[in-house]
Amino acid sequence: SEFTPGQTVLICGGGPIGLFILKCIKSIDPTSQVFLTEPSQIRRETASKHAPLSTTAPTFSSPSSDTQTSLSYLSSQILSYTNKIGVDLAFDAAGVSSSINLALQSLKTRGKLVAVATWGKMAEVDLNLVLKKELWIGGIYAYTGVHPELIQAVADGRFKGLDELITKRIKLEDVVEKGIKVLSVDKSEIKILVHP
Repeated sequence: SEFTPGQTVLICGGGPIGLFILKCIKSIDPTSQVFLTEPSQIRRETASKHAPLSTTAPTFSSPSSDTQTSLSYLSSQILSYTNKIGVDLAFDAAGVSSSINLALQSLKTRGKLVAVATWGKMAEVDLNLVLKKELWIGGIYAYTGVHPELIQAVADGRFKGLDELITKRIKLEDVVEKGIKVLSVDKSEIKILVHP
């Protein structure tokens, strides 16, 4: 994302990917203004616990649908915290149209959206908004080449409480039934660690 200290950030989705993005941002700049949207209250509470968000950057309940009313309300809330400018950087860690459209509405002119979620279906995106605001959209899937930096940050102690984000440990042979299927329906699960 090329995040730099002092930038404002919106993370759409408070599951494992969104929570780890939050921890990464806060490890680089603990005072950064980071907003997080997530429909699950348990995950919003986990986000606040693991990387405390100041009162100037609260968590918000994500819209349950892509209605213009709910998106406009949330983006207006985020814009009010950024003096009507918008955030510098947004991450889509949810993989639903409502989150990506909220991110686009909440970004400042020439802001940047980074897609990190896998989508179950094709996205519906307002490309006119991308053009009018001169936004940049990019994505990352396999995190090629970033592991050494992350491993060093963990070794340096910049990530506290990682073990607390692991909500279950399962065997490799249980990865489908007790891992993938559980994560898709049980929003109280954050990260399931698979071991041989």
